Amino acid sequence: MKLNVIREGIFSAVAFLIVILFPSIVLAGEIFGSVKAHNKLNRVEINCDAETYRGDIDQYGAYKVLASKTGKCKIRFQYGNNWTNSFTIRSYKKASRYDFKVDGDNNLRRE
Repeated sequence: MKLNVIREGIFSAVAFLIVILFPSIVLAGEIFGSVKAHNKLNRVEINCDAETYRGDIDQYGAYKVLASKTGKCKIRFQYGNNWTNSFTIRSYKKASRYDFKVDGDNNLRRE
């Protein structure tokens, strides 16, 4: 009985330290999805307040970015040296999926 109480206390202390020392692990939310375009897209960029998060796009148009900020953000995609126009999204503590299609004017539309 006493050993279980000690284990629970140690586990609680370690969990508390992780939350205090690494809050981005606890508050991070994954933003993922797919994007279709006529050009080959190679990068995704998400701006939340003053924080910028970047990720790659695979050969099928799938992307995944871990954002530690929550709230309103802007997403855009890079093709060559150019960028699409940005689109407003929301970042949450839990994973969020956003699928897009790029039109002829480089605007993003939700799919």
